[in-house]
Amino acid sequence: MRKSVIIGVVLSLILIAVYGLGSRLRLIIRERTMKILQTHFESQVEFSDFMVSLFPRIRVTITGLVMRHKGRTEIPPLIQIQRVSMYANILGLLQTKPRIASVQLDGLQINAPPREPGGDPLIQRTDQDLAKKYPALIQELRAYDAVITVLRAQSERPPRTFPMHHLLLRELSFDHPARFHATLKNALPSSEIDATGESGPWLPEVPRQTPAVGKYTFEDADLGTLKGIKGILSSKGSFSGPLDYLKVEGVTDTPDFAL
Repeated sequence: MRKSVIIGVVLSLILIAVYGLGSRLRLIIRERTMKILQTHFESQVEFSDFMVSLFPRIRVTITGLVMRHKGRTEIPPLIQIQRVSMYANILGLLQTKPRIASVQLDGLQINAPPREPGGDPLIQRTDQDLAKKYPALIQELRAYDAVITVLRAQSERPPRTFPMHHLLLRELSFDHPARFHATLKNALPSSEIDATGESGPWLPEVPRQTPAVGKYTFEDADLGTLKGIKGILSSKGSFSGPLDYLKVEGVTDTPDFAL
């Protein structure tokens, strides 16, 4: 009887210790996630829910993630995500450069605010070395059915939207380029775009100057969506340079072009 009581007490103490460690770890993960997002995007960050599961592997689930750049409420949030799912294991997180196995984004929406000519960049320079302060590596990031919306400076003009069917990023961190594969829909002319290459590292002070290089295919572009012409355009080639001024080289084919 006495032996069973001792065993019961020991097991209870172990469970209490594990629960306490788990609670502390959950708090650390939440605070660190919040701080990285706030610092990197200079945004007010909100969660509807933040859940951490430790077994059999670490899983972080964030629902209703909203990031408002500099807390602005007169325009749509910079980033909205219905659900973020992150997966990692203890050994990966204990490395000098912590590794997150995978991240999945469901319901990603990016709203690029209008910028007046000569205005300040969307995200200002930070004096923090993010690569040293947050030396994490995401091995794989996927986003499904995302939407990129470019707001206009003239509020009466409708925003431009670019549905992105699928985005895959590999080896994502603050200090080196990430490999990517993206498929998205172009509005005018209506077409499907498939692109692969490398982009980064992300430049938070001047994001539009973040370098990118890769190849693309542009197929079945319906020129009939443009006034006065018709035909089906296809193109393939390569691109390189900063995101806001990519140099594109390629060939096109429009066998049935007509005015």
